[in-house]
Amino acid sequence: PLHRFPSRPDISKLAPEAQRATRMADDGEGGIALTVAEDAPEEVQREVAAAIEPFVPGSIESVERYIEQAAAARSPAERGVKLEVPRLQLSVQGELDLAETETFIDLAGWDLLDHPEKAELPAFHYSETGEGFAFDVEGDTIICRNIDEQIELALDDATDWDAAALSRFLDRWTKQIHTSQPVYLEYCRRVVQHLLDVRRMPLAVLVRGKYALRRAVSDKVKLLREQTARRGVQMFLEGLGEPLVSGASAFRFEPYFYNVASYYSGPFRPNRHYYMRMGKLNNFEVECARIIDGLPEVETWVRNGEAMPGNYSLPTSKGNFFPDFVAKLRDGSVLVIEAKGRVDEYDREKDNIGRRTAEVSNGEMRFVMVWQDDADRRDVATQIRAALL
Repeated sequence: PLHRFPSRPDISKLAPEAQRATRMADDGEGGIALTVAEDAPEEVQREVAAAIEPFVPGSIESVERYIEQAAAARSPAERGVKLEVPRLQLSVQGELDLAETETFIDLAGWDLLDHPEKAELPAFHYSETGEGFAFDVEGDTIICRNIDEQIELALDDATDWDAAALSRFLDRWTKQIHTSQPVYLEYCRRVVQHLLDVRRMPLAVLVRGKYALRRAVSDKVKLLREQTARRGVQMFLEGLGEPLVSGASAFRFEPYFYNVASYYSGPFRPNRHYYMRMGKLNNFEVECARIIDGLPEVETWVRNGEAMPGNYSLPTSKGNFFPDFVAKLRDGSVLVIEAKGRVDEYDREKDNIGRRTAEVSNGEMRFVMVWQDDADRRDVATQIRAALL
């Protein structure tokens, strides 16, 4: 705010903070121009206005008008508006934890040794070539050149390679933080024994291709964990795990930390986005954003960022997914929106988890997956409004 005086005013009675926020200079017309720092707290601006009101009538009104205009220009985050989203919790073995992919695995029960077929590696194959052996691991080919078999069996400081030695190698080089060492070592032994006894692969070939085998074992364990997580998700969707969505464990968007890889630079200028700028959007997401920004029920909303710290996510069997939008509604609840241009089975899982999370939130959260090609031929606005009913 700018105030003009015919002569230099005495500001010595102002509080120290107010004195530091003021600046005086010649106004070029024989008077003094007094300004208050733009980032000065509102109470400081009001203190200065009250002090100079007797000398410059209308100062208080001018400052109040300035404060109102400045507030309107700030984003909800800058104004101190809170944007929080309840997070899903699950009870596993009597303990309540925030839901993650690992939680779904624990809910289903993780055991590498419960079924013999878990030790099978159907995608692991080998064939002889002119130069040695070609190992096929999930469609990728790894070439191992020929060397003397006795030399191969004496590599890696092992004097005698056998099934147990190869199992220890696999255990040592494919350690799993989620499985105890004795259990994992036994799993590796079963894998090796199955290749030797059932698949009839020579030990020398397996030793020669031990690094390809190491990768095959890691891939198989990863696949087994994904399958277990999908079972856990299904159990959750069917009501197991005592799900709870509580504001006490809510995720909060930090007012001064918006973590996105790049910003939107198109013509759309939202009025109620939580931050001054918003993350990058494709054409379909822009269409969704325009509708969200125009909904009278929405107080503020955010373009949720990518898989980065500071952004909201929901757990799935393949890791967390980050919905495209989060909107704070005027009734205090939150609407979470995922915009999809195409459909696959993983998207169905996201939709089911979002809906189930909303169901157990006691009205604190709503979820909608907006389809570009909706099965019922509804437009984007109709799909979003349906979630508000």
